[in-house]
Parts: sequence; structure tokens; C-alpha cells
Amino acid sequence: MPKKILAEIHKTSLMDLPGNILFDDRCHNSTGIVGSVHSEIPFAGAVFIGLFHKPIPDSIPQYGTILMSLGDFHFTHVKPGTYYLMATSISWEMKSLDILLPHATLRTRHHEPIVVESFRDVHRRNVTLYPPEIDDPPILISLPLLMSRFLRRINPKGS
Repeated sequence: MPKKILAEIHKTSLMDLPGNILFDDRCHNSTGIVGSVHSEIPFAGAVFIGLFHKPIPDSIPQYGTILMSLGDFHFTHVKPGTYYLMATSISWEMKSLDILLPHATLRTRHHEPIVVESFRDVHRRNVTLYPPEIDDPPILISLPLLMSRFLRRINPKGS
């Protein structure tokens, strides 16, 4: 199936989900990194937020979630290490080509690394989505891949 069609199917599947579903890739206890996602401009859509080992999102995040709207996120049971918090988004009005090539998506990144030293650490980070800036790292991860992984996790029998 062509990638543009898959991107559109995944976006439609996300739009059909209830707004309160939160996906946490490793939800084992209540410690980790928590915060809120806000936006500089009005936004309706999904927010992809993750913790990466490098300051460029070039692979699947170590911990990741998709929010169905702006709001709170949490990553639990985060292993000790250094992480970079980054997010991007897809608005419900986006065309499938824009999802495949996310050059104009709202995004955010926490410039300072988050250092988790033990499983008892809880870090709070609030972030704000903004239009792309010239010094933002490129988004090298496939958003349709993240959507597909998310949809399989919340409905393993439906894929």
C-alpha cells in the first residue's frame, strides 16, 4: 500500500480514538519524567513526544507517547541515563504528504538534557509547541511508523 495512503489511514485511526488515551511505552511505576505540552498557536491534533539519547530525533525514542491533544504526559520507569525531550505534532487538517515529510509541523525540544540518576527521580518538564525554527534538529523518524506502533499497542488484535 502506498505510504501516503497508510499515513492517511493512521491519522484517521488516531482521530477516532477517545481523547483520554495515553500511551506510555514502558509504564511500570510512577517515577520518571512528567509534564505538560502547550502550544504557541491554536492546535488540534496529536502530539508525539519522546525521550531520545541524542539531541536529534533520528530513531525510535527510548520512551514515547502520543497525546490526542495538548495536555499532560508522563514517562515512567525511566532507566538512569541522559535524555533529550522532543516532540512534534500532526494537526487533524494535515495532508498525508505533510505527515510523511514533517518539515512544517509544530515541534518543541527541551534544550538541556535530562539526567536521570535513579529509579526514584521524578523530573517535571513543561514544553510549548512552536512553528519550526532554523536551528531545530530535523525530524528523521517516520511519523507513520510511530502511529502504527501506537495503534498496535492499544489494539493488538486490530492490526
